[in-house]
Amino acid sequence: PTPTPAAPAAAGGPPVTGGLIAGIQPRAAWGAGSPRMDSINPMTPIRWITIHHDGVSYRGRTMAQARARLKQIQAYHQNTMQWADIGYHFAIDPQGMVWQGRELRWKGAHVGGANDGNIGVMLLGNFEEQGPTASQVAGLQRMVATLQQRFRVPQARVLTHREWPSASTDCPGRLLQARVQDLRHQRRFG
Repeated sequence: PTPTPAAPAAAGGPPVTGGLIAGIQPRAAWGAGSPRMDSINPMTPIRWITIHHDGVSYRGRTMAQARARLKQIQAYHQNTMQWADIGYHFAIDPQGMVWQGRELRWKGAHVGGANDGNIGVMLLGNFEEQGPTASQVAGLQRMVATLQQRFRVPQARVLTHREWPSASTDCPGRLLQARVQDLRHQRRFG
């Protein structure tokens, strides 16, 4: 078997482990395939959280539809992008359900050149074309606040993908970007 490196400690926080935060659907719940261990890297101490959309119109209303979409994303990331696993650590469906993506002990693949110590949180949908649901926004707020508290990430280090200087993208879409701005203004993140 391939040896598993010890989980690094988060900056000022608990160790990064494969363990879940309460209420999150584990990888097994959506039938996640195994990561490619020959090309996955350990997570460095967590200092950032980045918000994304998956960029594909999505109006699924059932857990079965969310499971199927997550499997599609993982297959695309592994087979087309040649990444070790799904790129994001967490995904939020339109009902506000949070799903585990890549385990936190592994560095993600969601912000080119800036994945070290960076947790990727993605909402299912294309928010250039559709608005996030109220349940998705509530799930995002809870998830980000939980991660901020657990890993001591200040609000100034919670970015959307387009806010990274190295990024040239519309992600997470103008309609989700506006909701994130509202959450910041209301001080709903850490």
